[in-house]
Amino acid sequence: MCGETVSKAWLTEFCRLRGKVYTDYSTLEKQQKSFSEWSEDQYRPVNLFDSMFGSEMRQLFDKDDIDFGAEEEKEVTGPGKQIVSEFDKIQRSRQPHNFMLHNRGPRHQTVKICGSFDDWQTKYDMRYDHITNQWFITLHLPKGEYFYKYIIDDKHWVVNEEETKAKDKAGNLNNFASL
Repeated sequence: MCGETVSKAWLTEFCRLRGKVYTDYSTLEKQQKSFSEWSEDQYRPVNLFDSMFGSEMRQLFDKDDIDFGAEEEKEVTGPGKQIVSEFDKIQRSRQPHNFMLHNRGPRHQTVKICGSFDDWQTKYDMRYDHITNQWFITLHLPKGEYFYKYIIDDKHWVVNEEETKAKDKAGNLNNFASL
C-alpha cells in the first residue's frame, strides 16, 4: 500500500474515534466546483413562519391578533424598568475563569482542583486535552481573590509553577487568582 492510502485510512479512523468526519481535500474541491456562482442579488431572506406554516396560515394568525375594543396593556414595572430573575443576578455576579495545569512527564490518572472559592470543600474534576497536553476546567466564580491547589491522583496537592503563587493567612503556599 502506498503511504497516502495508509495516511488517509489512519486519519479517517482517528476522526471517527473523535466523533469527527474526515474529508479529503480533493473531495472538497470537487464539491465546491459543483456549486453555482452566488451573488447578493440572488439572496432572498426566508421567513421562518411562512416556511413552517405557509403564507395562508399567516393571514389567519394576523386576523386573530386583532382585538376589537380591547383595552391597551398597562406597564406593570414602569418605564425603563426591567424585572431580573435571581438566576440572572447570580450569573451576572460570576465570571468564568479557566484553570490549566500542563502535564509534564508521565500522564496523571486524575487531576482535581480545590480552593478557597468554596472553603476547600469540593474537589472539581479536571478534563485532559490530549492535543495541548493539559488538564483544564472552567469555573464560574463570584468576583474576588482565591487560593487554590491541584490534586494529582488523589494523593499529591501541588502548586503550578507557571501560575501566580501566594501565601495564605496560615502561611501555606498556594496558587492565587484574582477575578
